[in-house]
Amino acid sequence: PYEDVTTAGFIRTLHVKGEEGMLRQRVDELREKCVDPALYRLEKGERLLFSAKLWPLFDFSDLELHVGYYQTRVQERPSYQGRHVSIPVNRKRALTAERSRACRSRMISAGELPLFYAFFVANTAKQNGDDEKLFVHFADILEYEEIPPGLQRYF
Repeated sequence: PYEDVTTAGFIRTLHVKGEEGMLRQRVDELREKCVDPALYRLEKGERLLFSAKLWPLFDFSDLELHVGYYQTRVQERPSYQGRHVSIPVNRKRALTAERSRACRSRMISAGELPLFYAFFVANTAKQNGDDEKLFVHFADILEYEEIPPGLQRYF
């Protein structure tokens, strides 16, 4: 629940890094606002994972925002490269749904925060015609966020 699915079908994970005391303070603030605990998770006091729905509630000062992407596959057998779960199809057959990392986590700089929010969380920048900024700042993660127009790549 603290993760989001992008337009391109990838699982987006947002997390902030900072001092443990600062992260615990953010968790306390979320609790005070009665935010559903399924929308965030403090992991080992090192990073706070959260859903993009909570973005307006966050103060990112003194914190580093990171974004990561995962993909899922349904296959006959697990590859053991990521977490997986078996899904019974019938008495004799089961499929495996497996989650694996699509790319390394990337830090979003302080200058990119408003752009990332406008393009990928609020989806308001595209309406304003700011597509050039999208390619300049987010070319490395664009394929995980958006489906490109035109014919798709075939393998």
